[in-house]
Amino acid sequence: MSQYDNLKHWKKHGYTSGSSSFRLSSETENVLREWMRVNHPDKYWEYFVAKRRDGVPFKRDAVNRSSQFCYRKLGVKTADFSSGHDRGVYFASLYHNTFQFLQQIISEDRLKPMFDNSTEYFVDLWREKYAKRQIESLIKKKQTNFDVSIYDELTVLSWDQTKERYLSQVGR
Repeated sequence: MSQYDNLKHWKKHGYTSGSSSFRLSSETENVLREWMRVNHPDKYWEYFVAKRRDGVPFKRDAVNRSSQFCYRKLGVKTADFSSGHDRGVYFASLYHNTFQFLQQIISEDRLKPMFDNSTEYFVDLWREKYAKRQIESLIKKKQTNFDVSIYDELTVLSWDQTKERYLSQVGR
């Protein structure tokens, strides 16, 4: 079961191989980061200090990538910190003529929406239909983790507020 199963408009089309690193506690993450700073200051600088000319961090996904670097240096096997699970492949046809567009038969200006497919629509749908129910369920089961996360405030920000606050930090 995935967080994407049963999403309105999205259909699962199969699986692809993939893996994710297990999330560390904040305390462990801090110890690992300090170890990296002392033992590999060049890599620490690359992951956590260096910025591009436009102010964007030099390395994308620094926490995850730096953790993987440290694991390798400490001799931790990939299988010990990685989930190794398959990931679902999902697709939503947002337009009546999606496939004609993808085949370059029609241009973008001729696309006909199947429904309101704006970012705001999907953010609101996710927040109200999925996230809210999941959060309430976790609270009821006392399965919550109140470590502060950069994403916490995204549950209350509008799409425009989120773009204004975080878009400049995206390193892609």
